[in-house]
Amino acid sequence: MAAALLPNAIAENRAGRLTNAQRASIRALSRGWRKAELQFAGIFGVIGVLVLISDGSRDAAIKPLIGLGFLVLAGALVAISIIGADPPTRDARAGRVLSTEGAIRKWTETTHGGSSSTTSHYAEAGNVRVEMGPQSYEALPEAGIVRLFYLPSSRRLVNFEQLADRPLPEGALTDPRFALKAAVGTILGSADARAELAAMEHGIQAEVHTSLAPPPADERRLSAEALPGTWSNPMMTVTFGADGSVAATLPGGLKRQGHWSVDGSGRLETDLLGQAGSIDAWIKDADLTVEIDGQGVVLHRR
Repeated sequence: MAAALLPNAIAENRAGRLTNAQRASIRALSRGWRKAELQFAGIFGVIGVLVLISDGSRDAAIKPLIGLGFLVLAGALVAISIIGADPPTRDARAGRVLSTEGAIRKWTETTHGGSSSTTSHYAEAGNVRVEMGPQSYEALPEAGIVRLFYLPSSRRLVNFEQLADRPLPEGALTDPRFALKAAVGTILGSADARAELAAMEHGIQAEVHTSLAPPPADERRLSAEALPGTWSNPMMTVTFGADGSVAATLPGGLKRQGHWSVDGSGRLETDLLGQAGSIDAWIKDADLTVEIDGQGVVLHRR
């Protein structure tokens, strides 16, 4: 499950350091900020001078104050640019990385101005909010447990790694109340609830094998004498009765009943899935594998 924005940088980031490539990227960001500061300083300086030398007596009392205010602001921006007091420059100079971990929540905020708009991208984990570009935002998972690596001053994301799901309570995959609670929490915007739903999805996927390695054909014949009993995995329990009855508890607590038999070719015949049909199934090492549409579900004898 492990995933990362920059896998080769994870070791350095875990140690609280930037890689050379990350440091170069932050220096480029710092130069952009300092250039913008000087540009705004020039604009404010010109406005201040124009206000001071403009004619008109109606606002003569406050005009010098307004002009001086713009000039002071321009000077402050020049000073910040020269000494590198802006957050990206401080981060580039320090070269440190902080981290936080927890259930992820991410969102965007769009600011409209005139004929243009600006969209900012954010994520939060462990009560720490970080900002990032659109590509990093898309790379982050929608839900789950993550560790975010970020710069201490600008709170900008530099890397992340997806961590293992938190353990689910026993029976969570078959308990409809747990699924309902997680679904309601997700609707209400809970990052922890979204992480629980993601963990449930991963748990179900772990029990469904898309790349089957069936045994040889002569070992795939199902024995009617070996099947009766209870078979289960974390998402379902199926009980085959010796009288040909079958009962199952499926994900979400759904209960189904039906009948079963084994045909002459050793295939399982059952109407448990809603309509009668034959499917491939085999028992090996106390595990029952049922193949449906090229996917295999493995159940263990209880």
